[in-house]
Amino acid sequence: MDNQKFTLKKKFVLIKTIFSFIFSAFLLSCEMFDRPVKGFLEYYTETVAVGKVELEEIFPTTDSGITCISSDSNKQIKLFLRNPQNYPDIGFNYYFFDPNVQTIANSIPDSVKIQKLESNSSYGLTFSKAFLETIDGTDSNSLKGTLKLYQTSTLRNFEDFGINYIANTSPVTVRNPAFQLTEPGKGNYILCFFVPVLNNTIHKDINRIIISGTTYYLSDDRSVFYTDAEKTVSSDLFTSSASTYPL
Repeated sequence: MDNQKFTLKKKFVLIKTIFSFIFSAFLLSCEMFDRPVKGFLEYYTETVAVGKVELEEIFPTTDSGITCISSDSNKQIKLFLRNPQNYPDIGFNYYFFDPNVQTIANSIPDSVKIQKLESNSSYGLTFSKAFLETIDGTDSNSLKGTLKLYQTSTLRNFEDFGINYIANTSPVTVRNPAFQLTEPGKGNYILCFFVPVLNNTIHKDINRIIISGTTYYLSDDRSVFYTDAEKTVSSDLFTSSASTYPL
């Protein structure tokens, strides 16, 4: 009987020790778990950040997936904020990555404007037409930059947001095709179509034309077409001169 009591007492002490260890581990894990959760909740309930953006219209993209913004008018990007406290005093600053673009933006009034839209969680980032036209088709046409958010009343900084677009208007559609002759009543037939003047316009960066899968390359002054990318073999199938003798 004494041996049985000793065995039961030993088991009780062992169970008590295991329970104490599990309970201590539970308290420790709760304390460790509580710390990041508290910071997580504070971050998402007391700060402001851009949740998503929307463009006014559908734009083409480059081969690398960068959206090409046209310069035919002011272009607005809608910013939808995560603003659980509904702070009304959100300030913004936009900084371009390309210093040349930043210099151009600084020289054009209202090149970049940010204004509140429907609510404290909806804002519009607008690039002006004058600014977009200036950089469109140039080597410095990147709109990539950092949008910095802050609270105007406390100057508290919120999370930055990156934007990556370029100002590059898509070429217009070729239109008004017609057949003409090189000479009145004789000569060769020419298929003519209208293409807007490429030099000194937002389309001055066009350097090739693709017809039925075949690529023809334009000279720098857009007066000669070549059949190779190195521009060593000219093509006699094209002329930039207007035809004189319509059918």
